[in-house]
Amino acid sequence: MASIEEAVATMLTTRASVSLHIGTRAYDTELPAADDPASSYPACVFQVVHRGDEPHFTGYCPEFASEVQIDTYARTQKERREVAAAVRAAMETFSGAWGGIVVRRAFKVSDFDRRESRDDGGPASAFVNTQRWTVWTRQAPVVVT
Repeated sequence: MASIEEAVATMLTTRASVSLHIGTRAYDTELPAADDPASSYPACVFQVVHRGDEPHFTGYCPEFASEVQIDTYARTQKERREVAAAVRAAMETFSGAWGGIVVRRAFKVSDFDRRESRDDGGPASAFVNTQRWTVWTRQAPVVVT
């Protein structure tokens, strides 16, 4: 079974409106080091802040919510706005299969902009948009034999 991380990476790199900007630069948890050739902008970094697939006290529960954070890194404010808008539109309008996980719906929790400096010798600063989403997914029942 695919993970929510794989599902988010699939969505970011296969939705044309997003991949037009970032290509395959969707990273789990952190940007590559500055000396890595993949360390270019724009890029998205995602992480699961809360995984909602814990056992339910009443037994099996096929639907659960996870909280996902997606940070968009860009060289300019204009680029940040464009990529963040593409991510926002892709997340708000999608339901269906993301890399093997059935996503019922994603709801935006927060959305804000900031500037960030890199300590590893990367670009002097980046324009960053941070979006947090509650992603409702459905999983197939686990059959125990």
